[in-house]
Amino acid sequence: MSPTISKVYRYLIKFAEEKSVFSGLYESTYFKKIIIYAPLVACYKKCDTQELQYCLLTRLIELGKFYLPAGIMKYNITVFIEAGISNIYNEEPYFNYHDNIYINNIRKEIHSLIDNGVCDKNFIIFRDATASGLQNYGILLGYIIEALDAINLDSDT
Repeated sequence: MSPTISKVYRYLIKFAEEKSVFSGLYESTYFKKIIIYAPLVACYKKCDTQELQYCLLTRLIELGKFYLPAGIMKYNITVFIEAGISNIYNEEPYFNYHDNIYINNIRKEIHSLIDNGVCDKNFIIFRDATASGLQNYGILLGYIIEALDAINLDSDT
């Protein structure tokens, strides 16, 4: 079967092309909720655009998750970001092997941002707790309006 005929392949190709230029980033609800925390990373002078600040914030949030006790849902975003900032250079290998690989990849991305102002737009946060993977599949495959709660497309619910 030709990839040009398949609806999923067309969406995946479009997704990959638009992801490489952050298409629609500034209209994104998630972007608007995260970028308000930009003052927390204003000290990193190489991250001088909202695009770079957003990338840095999302990576710091992900890193911070590893350094907070269980029950992370009770914390607000500021706590995640601050935990990420305070552990950028913490190289203690007390996580399991796979976690260490993941954490080191996040750190590499953070260092690239704060040292060089370079963001890898293809970097994927695999353990994203927002269920965005399921949301993306729902959008790709088409969804039933009555089932939107099941894939949490309305992030406020």
